[in-house]
Amino acid sequence: MEEKKTTGILGTTLKQTFKQIKDSRIDSMLEDSELKYRRMIEDTSAKIRQCDRDLEDAILDILPTNAGQGISPSQFDADRLMSTRVSTLITRREQSVRLGILVNDYETLFGEYPDMSKVKPYLLPEWKSNISKSKEG
Repeated sequence: MEEKKTTGILGTTLKQTFKQIKDSRIDSMLEDSELKYRRMIEDTSAKIRQCDRDLEDAILDILPTNAGQGISPSQFDADRLMSTRVSTLITRREQSVRLGILVNDYETLFGEYPDMSKVKPYLLPEWKSNISKSKEG
């Protein structure tokens, strides 16, 4: 059974507005645009994964390098831990918001994002798909 792809407004608008342009040219314009969006979505997801690793590293960085060695309170730098983690959490949230905007715009322009399972874990919990909104309404 062939999967039906939802078409976004970009292709529809280009085909309606520029009837004198060959469909093959419009298709290549759409393909180039979609590829750039997908790359930006993938890059943003990778930045969020790096933030997650940086959060773990912030804790590991304050621990002694020798597992058998204890840490004394004087060696513990709470300010550094807090500063690093809060900065990373802010960056992660900003990237999550950016990712949500990119995915929503992708869906508006091109239709349903094909690799949603790879992106969904990095979106904010309150994020809603444009596709599911339009199906509900």
